[in-house]
Amino acid sequence: MSCQFSETLALPEAQRAALNLKPGHLELIRRIQHMCWVTDSERDKLIFIKFLRSTSQLSCEAYSEIDTKSTQELLTIVRSILRKLTRAKVARTSLERTTTRGFELCPEAYTAPPTEAQRALWHIIKNAFSPFDINARFGADQFVQNIEFRELNMHALNLVANKYIYDMPYAFPDETILAKQYSWKPSSSKLDPVLTKLPDYATADRFATWMKRTSMCTFLRPVASDVQSGSDERVYLVSIPEEAMQRTNGTYYRHGVDAYFDKNLNYVGSNLRSDHAEFQRVLSSFMTWATWSVHLGLVHALVADEWNYHFCKTAGSNHVLMPLVNSLMLGTSQSMNLGSMLLANNVPSSIPAIVSNITPRSVERLMVEHHGNVRSILHFPTVKRLTGNVDTPMMRTLELWWGALERFVNTCVCDAYPTDTALQEDPGMVAFLSHVCTDRVSVGTLADVITMMHFNNVIHETYSNSQHTDDAIKSKHVWVCHKEHILPSVHVQDCLVDLLVGTSGESVCYGTLHARTRLSEKLSIAVDLLKSDLQSIAEKIEKDEETYIRYLHPKCVACSITW
Repeated sequence: MSCQFSETLALPEAQRAALNLKPGHLELIRRIQHMCWVTDSERDKLIFIKFLRSTSQLSCEAYSEIDTKSTQELLTIVRSILRKLTRAKVARTSLERTTTRGFELCPEAYTAPPTEAQRALWHIIKNAFSPFDINARFGADQFVQNIEFRELNMHALNLVANKYIYDMPYAFPDETILAKQYSWKPSSSKLDPVLTKLPDYATADRFATWMKRTSMCTFLRPVASDVQSGSDERVYLVSIPEEAMQRTNGTYYRHGVDAYFDKNLNYVGSNLRSDHAEFQRVLSSFMTWATWSVHLGLVHALVADEWNYHFCKTAGSNHVLMPLVNSLMLGTSQSMNLGSMLLANNVPSSIPAIVSNITPRSVERLMVEHHGNVRSILHFPTVKRLTGNVDTPMMRTLELWWGALERFVNTCVCDAYPTDTALQEDPGMVAFLSHVCTDRVSVGTLADVITMMHFNNVIHETYSNSQHTDDAIKSKHVWVCHKEHILPSVHVQDCLVDLLVGTSGESVCYGTLHARTRLSEKLSIAVDLLKSDLQSIAEKIEKDEETYIRYLHPKCVACSITW
């Protein structure tokens, strides 16, 4: 396959000078383009060898035998070292995020003008990795982060390794091996005790339990009759559209399914033509669809990143409501910057192509699927209404969170704007609302929007949590389903675990947010109210972990989407 971006290197001299691009920058773009887009096994083998010779994490014996190993053997070693480097970076970033004393500097990622070096870096990333036009911040080239070229090469190396994952011989995913590779020892306080006890989700009862304790239940939709039995009893449907997800490898099932549940939320069947691996196929279809459309596209790219950007650009860093939202900006843009290099781009061997077996074009379509209907995902009263008011442990826990965050935000917003007229006289807030919704400019609308910005963190936790990672290591949780063996090859599952472990770092959580939120003295009542409500949520979860979801404890939910 030939490189499709060589024309970007022939920049006019004036543009090259304006970006402060040097010959070394252009060579880096060429090198990463070739690494990512050109399948050249001999060259890639040399890349692996060069990387291994440059690392200090090899034994003397392994170092001396590098040249004699096959590409597959080299790939195994390379991925092992990349895992260690990823874990080290997660640990460093976690330390930075959890030791911050306040959030006053967080808006700078959205307000500070990029330096010359940062503008050049963003140009390199755009042309080397070809990220999608993810959101308004990327469209405005608002990239304020310093990344070493060595790190860019590491990300490219990850994508090179991905080229050969599906070529590796099938091997059964071994829980012992995966757990050992990642030194996985999760805190029990971050795992769901009900799901942890289940050996898998491959029966009707166990799958229904999983559905009721995960984000899947928020997509239940009531239908008029039981399609499976022909009765008039009300049933519920979760529909994942097949046409949205084009697969890359034919040894795995394509995604897409309609799954039905009866009035008691028992699983009653699906529209799959065969019941072979039915439960794994439903679970993998849902996780693939929801991960790239809701988790990455809506939660990360739109609400966490773009809405923060619009707030900062229209209201300014000194706005009276900035202390209410600046905690939402801790590490958020950096997380999306990384996503543009590894997840949301046109590289054929991007991570979604491996862990979900879907094309980059499918990811691009999925990422904008919910942009026109944010309320159906993040406005809990709307979510509850759309499900027909179903009662599940996940829905009960989300309702507690919505109530606490809504009271906190309403108190602050109503203090800043006693009337709709007062709000309408603030051009910054009017401009902000015009960017993020089409509703009438009112105090209620603004309170809803900012509540959704905070609730977005809770929804993010339903997709990015230790329970999913633990289940992936045990192969209870898969994003692709093999036609012959059901479970994906260990090499594919390893990529999924790597993704989940690499996004499982620590950050400031809502359990300690009240101690770091610097609202005015007048609004200390709002902070006290939040502290009290969060304590109430904590007590309810600790008292009854079957009725509620343990990993949505206030000590587990981060106050920004850093990972």
